[in-house]
Amino acid sequence: MMCKHDELLVVQCDKNLGPAVIEKAEYIRRVYDEHISDTNTYKAVLRNDPLYYAKGIRRILRRWIKKHQKAVNKQDLRYIRKHLRDNEDPFPVMYLTMKVHKTPLTTRPIISCCGSLLHPLGLWVDKMLQPLARMQRSYFKSTFELQQELTSLDIPPGAFLFIADATSMYTNIKTTAALNEIRAFMSRNRVTLKDTPITALNDALRIVMRNNVFTFDEKLFLQKTGTAMGTPPAPPYATIFFGIHEEALLTTYSDNLFFYRRFIDDVFGIWIPDDNTSWTDFQNEMNSYHGLDWTFKRSTDQITFMDLDITLINNSLITDLYEKAINPYLYIPPHSAHPPGMLAGLIMGNMHRIHTLCSSTDKQIQHMRTFYTRLLGRGYKPGDIVPLFQKALHRMRPLRNETVQIDDRPSIQESIFFHLRYHPNDPPSPAIQDVFRTNVLSPDYCHHLNDVRNHSKIKTGLKRLVVAYSRAPNLGNLLTYRKLTTRPETSR
Repeated sequence: MMCKHDELLVVQCDKNLGPAVIEKAEYIRRVYDEHISDTNTYKAVLRNDPLYYAKGIRRILRRWIKKHQKAVNKQDLRYIRKHLRDNEDPFPVMYLTMKVHKTPLTTRPIISCCGSLLHPLGLWVDKMLQPLARMQRSYFKSTFELQQELTSLDIPPGAFLFIADATSMYTNIKTTAALNEIRAFMSRNRVTLKDTPITALNDALRIVMRNNVFTFDEKLFLQKTGTAMGTPPAPPYATIFFGIHEEALLTTYSDNLFFYRRFIDDVFGIWIPDDNTSWTDFQNEMNSYHGLDWTFKRSTDQITFMDLDITLINNSLITDLYEKAINPYLYIPPHSAHPPGMLAGLIMGNMHRIHTLCSSTDKQIQHMRTFYTRLLGRGYKPGDIVPLFQKALHRMRPLRNETVQIDDRPSIQESIFFHLRYHPNDPPSPAIQDVFRTNVLSPDYCHHLNDVRNHSKIKTGLKRLVVAYSRAPNLGNLLTYRKLTTRPETSR
């Protein structure tokens, strides 16, 4: 029935809080009033012919390829050229997610770049910037890695916990300043980055950040300043930009910053007060870099950072899962046509998260029971999920003292992938793999596949077939759509 009501839209809520329904007119009003009307950030592209701008971006990409083809990996160039040649939809699309956890309700703009002209170059830039992002002293790989660091600390008396959050970091990063700072940073670190094509990377980064032309409601807009939203390199770009200023901060306040970590625009730290350094001075220094504005919160005993509740007790930190009270936990229901491994992966993943992020055994048991109850509420039967919980528990027991296991399975280079949309009536994966082994990999009547040589007389080395399932469209795909002119009936 929803598909027949053109005046309504089904949209997603921020923070994984599920779907919502909004009137199309209200949705469009919010896009303009809360985002696109900001003429400091966005500019309407007035020319009627979008192909004019698509041709311009193609021309820029071809110039970059011609200029840097000797410096860039051939495989990467081949990938960029192929997508440039095959591209059908040149521009990203803007859409909104609803921040229903905020009062009053606000929205988050998302620009979906996947499949656009600049997306392949953006992927290459992201690949090049990731090592630079990991160079930052505040970097941490995962919440689990952070939790391991926190629970091993011996906190000095008088210290307090703090968090900081950058206000609209992406759009408030001034493009010219950021490009200049990152270029200078790479120049200073040429020895460390000897394998990075720095000139090609700087040129590509400028192209991605200055040409974020997107569509909304069949109109074209240009993001004039800020991090190019939705582009693959946006996270490492923002991380590196503030990390340059952060390096000086960590040195200046080294006696006070007992611990400091940052994930893009979210900071967690432990501060030791003294008579010589002001907490206010540190905050002012954080806010002195090219107009970025940080909001701070401090506590002597408990604070929430990302998906961790962090509590200070007797000079030690304990951690627990942080979960929003309004989260509906809309796990995929049992009647959904998903590969059978989906449920096992869901349970194993959540059990691993519970056991690695919760310091207390009692809290682990509490979260496991809650998770089990939520799955029952989604329609799963105890007989289907209890064995999976038992298997997960068996795997979790040695987690803290886990020894390294040698994985003797074939590598990716030794595997061939068979992409298939899952359907419950199709032959199961083991049957497909058995047919492959019998008739392709190791047939009795001809050469085995791993012995077959290519045109360079090199053996393929293939040893296994991986059945890579993709899921069929779900209700979310059928009811939600990013282009307002595309009705669900035509996009199935």
